[in-house]
Amino acid sequence: MKAAREEQIDELYGLESTSYPEDEAAERDTMLMRMRVAPDCFRVLNSSDVTPDLVASLPPTASIPLEPTIIGFINGTLARGELTKETMHHHDPDGTTLCIHSVVTRPSLRRHGIALWMLSQYLHHIASAGSCSHVNRVCLLCKPNLIGLYSRAGFGLMGPSPVQHGKEQWMLMSMPLSHH
Repeated sequence: MKAAREEQIDELYGLESTSYPEDEAAERDTMLMRMRVAPDCFRVLNSSDVTPDLVASLPPTASIPLEPTIIGFINGTLARGELTKETMHHHDPDGTTLCIHSVVTRPSLRRHGIALWMLSQYLHHIASAGSCSHVNRVCLLCKPNLIGLYSRAGFGLMGPSPVQHGKEQWMLMSMPLSHH
């Protein structure tokens, strides 16, 4: 996974918009802000960057597009405390909690393990990025049907989130971050 580039914003926003209901998807300007102020926390998997270990783990029904395209992305910001509605719109470079806001896989490639692979790569990057050396915890909100995915990535369920974002109840998940 590589750092998001500003020229990718339209494609990234398109994927975000098709992945979340309108009242839950990040706005284009919010995504651009995250890209600019927290570049180490906004990572993209491009089709040209797919590694042999990812391809080997995919089922035969999953085919990576040959044309240059975004396969998926993860973005977040740092906060000094808990994940709150405010931390979803701000970045504190001194924050010790990484708040993951989006984990998105191209719709045609979902349910093939790509999100789990991206999370592994993303967390490894965060643990080794100099700008994130003070981060000791990672949090995210998810819908109940995705608890299993994030549990497999190492997150623990903390319970219903106090953050209201859209119409549905979100669950808060968290994990400690150890640095390499």
